[in-house]
Parts: sequence; structure tokens; C-alpha cells
Amino acid sequence: MSSNRVANRELAPPAVDDVPRQAGIVEFVRLIGRRWPLIVVAVLVGIVGAGAVSALSPPSYHSSTRVLVGTCAEGSIEQAYQCGMFTKDRAQSYAALVTSDVLAQRVVDDLHLDAAANDVASKITAIAEPETALIEITVTDSDPDEARRMADSAGRQFVQMVGEVELRNTGQQNNPFTNLTIVEAAKVAAKTGSSTMTNLLFGALAGLLVGLVTALVRDRLDAKVTSSDAVESTGVPVLSEPPHDASVTWADGDQRVEEFRRLRMTIADSGRVVTVVGARTPEAAFATAVDLGRASSEAGARVVLVNSDMRVGKGFDANTVAGEGLADLLRQPDMTVAVAERLPTWNAPAIHILGAGRVPADTTATALLSTGNLPKVLESLRQEFDVVVVYAAPVQDAADAAIVGAATDGVILVVESGQTKIDDVAESVATLVAAGATTLGAVLTTSRRAARSWRRSTR
Repeated sequence: MSSNRVANRELAPPAVDDVPRQAGIVEFVRLIGRRWPLIVVAVLVGIVGAGAVSALSPPSYHSSTRVLVGTCAEGSIEQAYQCGMFTKDRAQSYAALVTSDVLAQRVVDDLHLDAAANDVASKITAIAEPETALIEITVTDSDPDEARRMADSAGRQFVQMVGEVELRNTGQQNNPFTNLTIVEAAKVAAKTGSSTMTNLLFGALAGLLVGLVTALVRDRLDAKVTSSDAVESTGVPVLSEPPHDASVTWADGDQRVEEFRRLRMTIADSGRVVTVVGARTPEAAFATAVDLGRASSEAGARVVLVNSDMRVGKGFDANTVAGEGLADLLRQPDMTVAVAERLPTWNAPAIHILGAGRVPADTTATALLSTGNLPKVLESLRQEFDVVVVYAAPVQDAADAAIVGAATDGVILVVESGQTKIDDVAESVATLVAAGATTLGAVLTTSRRAARSWRRSTR
């Protein structure tokens, strides 16, 4: 086949980097559906972590007092203005004294505290309120009563300390520019920090965010096919979605059986010689080739299943007569008709089988497939059988699949849900198209769990 078509429509080889990873809101919802256990665990960890922090963190209380840097009691309007500006500037300077170890030591001595000055200083903060002459002194402690007592003492000691400093600098006992007054005494300390419920809420939100980010990263790194949309994003239509269940028996009512019956009818007009191949793993592709052959056979067609993977033998190869495998026919294509007449049957519904045969030591499987005799062998089989299903080695393993696919009427690419990577699907399609093969579509095998669930629902 020389047409570079996929499902009867033109297709340019897809670039792997262009394969979409997300598809808006719908894909985001699917991401949550795929990774919900991870997200739930992250939320629970966030809640537990927040609860642990809340339980282990000691309670914290704060109490505040406010000090006014006094204004001038007498003088002209101009002097009052200058005095006001002076006191605002002084308030900014004084605020730095509140958190000093010197003031903290005075508080320790005043209250007879069993604590170091630097420890007390770390509990005291001071803010000079903008555009005012007010300084707010706040003390934070695990004991609410102690916080109030230290705030009260800090205010008193601050007023006294500033007075002493100004007295040394000016020598005036009552300097009107430095008159500090406590205008608001410390009150009963209030609890600081957020509540346990708030912490749990933030923990849950943080866990949710971490879970979503982790799920997105894992999804991008994993990038495995989990839906038909992911396959079709590479430009290949999904022909069927049978459950991947090797234990299934060929019986009416089984989902896998019904899917292959529909697949047979879907590709009925696409040619009589079809290649079935996986992207990277062989098991699902081989099972698909067998069941497609069985579906065709039960419909009355005379079917032959050809194993073109000469590197790895299959179970039915043991039934192949020595000297009558595909490798032998590729060296002597004129033998095909004679061999076809005595090919053994296998499985039920019965299908004829042509094993891979033995590759001579002086050549390789790829070299044999490339001799030009493969089209002759397949044409001879076409004359003897109604349907020829050729199983090929995975596309990503060797060039064999591309060679075989180009020699048949079309290729069915088998993709395993949750196993096959999107990149492998895209690369496989590009390889087949470049070789001149016609890609009919993909068979997306679902999980074994889906198969069991479907069977239970039909009982």
C-alpha cells in the first residue's frame, strides 16, 4: 500500500511535541478522576498537618498600651506647629527604645521576672502610629495575665526611661517637648493567631493545591493513554474498546466477543489483508489478532492468522511444520499456495495458522521481510483465504511492523489503556505513515476490572 491515509482521510505525521496533554475543563475533570486517590491523600495530609500544628503550638496572647509624646502647653501658633512636628519625629525615635534590652531589663526588675532581658525584649513590639505622636507598645506571651502585666510595666518603664534620657541631655526636669503620658493602660490580653478550624481549612486548601499540582505533574510525566480522546488526539480514530481479559471464552454475550464482532463489520470494506500491531508491547496486539480472526471465522470466512514476528515465537508456532513457516515462504514464495492448503487450524472458532518459522543464521528477520517477497506471499494467501490477519512485532521494537503494514491493506494499532504512553502512539502512527502504511484505526483495550464489571452487570 502506498497511500498515507489514516481511516480514509489524509494525515500528516504528527509531531510528538504537539500531542495535547490537556483538553480544557473536560480533561481537567478527567485528570481528577484518574488521580483522585492522590488528591484525597494530599488533602488529608494537609488537614492532619494543620491539626498537629494547632495542637502542638502553645496559645499566644497579646496586650497593648499606648503612650503619647506630649505637645507644648504654651506658646504661639508657630511654636505649637513646630512642637507638633517635633513630637512626631521624636515618637519615631522613641519607638526604637521600646524593644531594647535596656527597657526589657527594667521590666524584668520591676516585675521580678525569672527571665533574661533578651527573652523579654523578643516579646515586646512598638509601633509609632503614622502622622501622630502615639506609640503603641504590645507584649505577646503564652500567659494572658503575664502579657498584660509586662505591657503595663513596659509602658511605665518607657515613660521613666525617656524622662531620664531627656534630663541628662537637657538638664531640665520639665521639658515641654518630651512629656510622655500613658493614655491607654494595658487591658486583659486577647488570644492571637487563627482558630483551629481556620487552620484546618487552610490545611485542607493547601493539601488540595499540592494534590492537584502533584497529580498534574505525574500525569504529564506518566502521559499514558486512559481514554479514547487521548488516542484520537494523535489523529487515529478508535475502532473498538474491548476489555483486555485473557480469561474470556468465546461465547455470546461477552463484551469482548461482541466488540470484536463489531470490529469485524467496521473494517469489512477496508481490505482482506490486515496487520495488527501494538505500539510497544505485544500481548494485547496478539490477542487482538487472534480474536479478530475468530470473529471473522464464525461469520463464515476462511481465515488465516500469520505470525510475522520472527524474533518471538507464539504458542501456535509449535504446530507449524518445519520448513513451512513465514520465514521459509519469504525465501521461496512459490511454495505459498501448496503450504496454504495444509496449514493446521487452531483455537475455536477455528482459524488456520501460519507460524513465523526459523530465520537462517546468515540473515535477519528484517532482511527477510524486506526482500520484496512479502507482497507475493500475502497475495497468494489472499487467493486462498477470505481474510488474512497478520500479527507484527511492536512498532517501537523494530522496523518489521512498518514493512509488514505497508504490504497489507491496512493496519490496526492496539493501544492498552493505562499502559501505552501517548508519545508511543504518536511515534508509532508517524512510523507507519512514513512507511506508506494505511492506518485503519486503533483498538483501545480497557482494564480487566472493566471486563469483570461488565460481565456482572449482564447477569
